[in-house]
Amino acid sequence: FRTPMIYHGLFGSGFFQSLYAAKPVGFLALFTSLEYYVLVVLPLLVVTLSFGVLTPLAVTSLVLSLAVCIVAAAQADIPKQKKRFWSRTLVALMFFLQPIVRGAARYQGRLNLRTTPLAAARSIDFVGRRYPGQKCDEVRYWSEHSIDRLQFVARILKELEEQGWPNKADGGWNNFDMEIFGSQWSRLQLTTVTESYDVRKQMIRCRLRAFWSLPAHILFWCALCAELLIIGFLWRVEPWLWLLLLSMPIIAGVLRHQQRVLQGLIAVFLDKIAEQFELQKVVPHLEQKNSFHVVATSLDSRRD
Repeated sequence: FRTPMIYHGLFGSGFFQSLYAAKPVGFLALFTSLEYYVLVVLPLLVVTLSFGVLTPLAVTSLVLSLAVCIVAAAQADIPKQKKRFWSRTLVALMFFLQPIVRGAARYQGRLNLRTTPLAAARSIDFVGRRYPGQKCDEVRYWSEHSIDRLQFVARILKELEEQGWPNKADGGWNNFDMEIFGSQWSRLQLTTVTESYDVRKQMIRCRLRAFWSLPAHILFWCALCAELLIIGFLWRVEPWLWLLLLSMPIIAGVLRHQQRVLQGLIAVFLDKIAEQFELQKVVPHLEQKNSFHVVATSLDSRRD
């Protein structure tokens, strides 16, 4: 189900970028994936505790997965000298367990990521002084001399490693230069682009897009499911329980605040990197329209 991907080259520096399409996978494989069990089968089984009318649907979803495993075992080519009476049962069991084990290991790696370094966390108050009430979705730096953007990105990665920031650099397939993992609840994608205005004068733009982390998604959706279950069991006794759902915007707001904090921390981090290259910080409310004429879609079309 993956959409076609473009190989951009390292940090978007590749020429003659090509489009690659993922190899098609049998649709029935979806019914044996970990996501299917967690997002479809398990919720249906739980909901049937409150709504018995959904029991046939829940049973069908589980039987469908087991049927795919049985069919796969029946079609497996087992050498005659290795065949036993339990061989196909074992193949069906392995076909059932393999996506679960691999998926669990993949998500475990994402859940066990390190958090923001202590030194960076202590600078949260400094962020408020550096960016009072400002959004940090994008930061800009002006240079009177030519700067190699790849050197700028390499310095960012080096400083991240030295300070203990968990990160993942672009391998040529992503629409961002690196992904930085902040607190337990947020992650950030950093994209850079250079805009040339003269023979040497340049503007380096850095876009900071923050997202919920996997634990944040799990927390939000588990809280929502728990509240819906409580309401489903007890709403006839206590109709006011529907007010529990008002807590969901509060949780979302707290998680959004974590995203803003991470953006501020990375913005301050980039300011320090820019000072090493003798770049001038461009403050949005002081920027003159006639001085810097920029293309609005430069970050989005960097790799076109």
